[in-house]
Amino acid sequence: MNQNERKFKPSIDKDTVVLKRLEESDQLRKQKRHEALKKRRNTSVVNHFDIVDNELREGIVKIWLTEPEQVLEGLVLIRKFSSGTKNPDLDSIVKSNIIPKLVEFITYGDYPDHQYEALWILTNCLSGSSDIARPIIENTLLAPYAAELMKSVDKKVSIQAIWCISNIVGENIKYRNKLVEMGVVDTLIDIIDVSLDTESVNTLETQIWTLNNFFRNKPRPLKHFQKCLTLMMKICDHNIVKNENNSVVHEFAYLLSYVSADLNDSLMVEMLPLANKRILSYLGCGVPNIVAPILRFFGNLITGPDYITQKVLSLGILDYLPNLTMRSRYRKDMCWLVSNIAACSGSQIETLMNHPKMMDCIFKIFTTDGWNIKKECAYIASNIFIKGDRKQSKNIVSMNFLQPFFDTMKMSMENVVTCDMLKGIRKLLGNGKIDGNLTYYLDRIEETGGLDIIEKLQESDDDEVYSEAYNIVRLYFNDEEEVLDLTNDQKSAVFAF
Repeated sequence: MNQNERKFKPSIDKDTVVLKRLEESDQLRKQKRHEALKKRRNTSVVNHFDIVDNELREGIVKIWLTEPEQVLEGLVLIRKFSSGTKNPDLDSIVKSNIIPKLVEFITYGDYPDHQYEALWILTNCLSGSSDIARPIIENTLLAPYAAELMKSVDKKVSIQAIWCISNIVGENIKYRNKLVEMGVVDTLIDIIDVSLDTESVNTLETQIWTLNNFFRNKPRPLKHFQKCLTLMMKICDHNIVKNENNSVVHEFAYLLSYVSADLNDSLMVEMLPLANKRILSYLGCGVPNIVAPILRFFGNLITGPDYITQKVLSLGILDYLPNLTMRSRYRKDMCWLVSNIAACSGSQIETLMNHPKMMDCIFKIFTTDGWNIKKECAYIASNIFIKGDRKQSKNIVSMNFLQPFFDTMKMSMENVVTCDMLKGIRKLLGNGKIDGNLTYYLDRIEETGGLDIIEKLQESDDDEVYSEAYNIVRLYFNDEEEVLDLTNDQKSAVFAF
């Protein structure tokens, strides 16, 4: 049936309905099945389910009446119940068996107020536990109906439908994928594009937040990348994002961080226009919900080719980063970003090391923070040993980085990290052998307790860690004049012996 053809039945006096319900309650089980079901739709909640909240009980009774005004009153009561406290009893709404009726209401195109209230209730229910949300999504047509109502000419219905879609997306990746297949991302981008010049900040915030949810998790819907990129460029140039206190900026910042994650090099290049001084300036705004995603955005870009890293460095990102070390929530991503700079070519590493304030901050973090941040600092040093030139490696040693480096290696519980650190030390010693600094490096390693740690790692159960540690000891800390690298086959032979 076309939604415009749906009508409410003629009005019936409320008192008459209640009286009739009470008189016939004892006879319901004796009637035919179709009559019993019909009566149950009018009276089931009050007679068959114990609802403590009086307003909820009244609201559920009213939505089964036939007068549109009374039905709307009932929907408002239920909506207030579903959003009135921090932990509303959404289970009571579900167990009252009104979910199918609420979904039906959102198809009533001639009654936008009813659509709006029903959508709001359903959206609130979807914000509950998965035990509540998933049956609603899987056993009704809510998702396709809400997707269609995103295009409603009634603005409040449209934005509520978008909010509902966002909750569906956030519930499960398979629900998100189905909505993507339905073309919801394209529709949403088109709506945001128009809204930039016509809608309020709150409306735009909800719309962009919903788009964020589509790109938040892997696999990201990259078939919509180009269209989303065009939208992001338009937002970037719009006056609405000039004020950092604007909630739209928060959501835009997260959109940048989500869309830029895990891109291949060709798509990363297309993101470059968004790596500009205006976006970079958000790192200095002091608003955590903006700074954190913008830091991640630039970190994502730096994982790309070296020339992208060079552009980000040319913008002056290193001038912003030291100030971010004051807050612990930024340190891990900041050190991760710097470790990726250190994994680039010698010229990018030189830019990093020529920024003494940045290097001082890294050293302080390296010596004082916890494991999750220390390991990122360890990658900074290790990457410089491996990717940098011999002068840069010596500078890291001269700056006393080896002490926190080996302290971190000693506490490491991750074999991959330990192995990468050992590879860095092996490359450092190899460079020292070439440029005549080997004795200096060996002395510094012994002074910092590094030799004891490396020797201990020869007992590791991990093959790679064992081999790296063994070869370092055999090559550089053995009194024999002639040593060879230990291969996996040779290691097996040693164990066999």
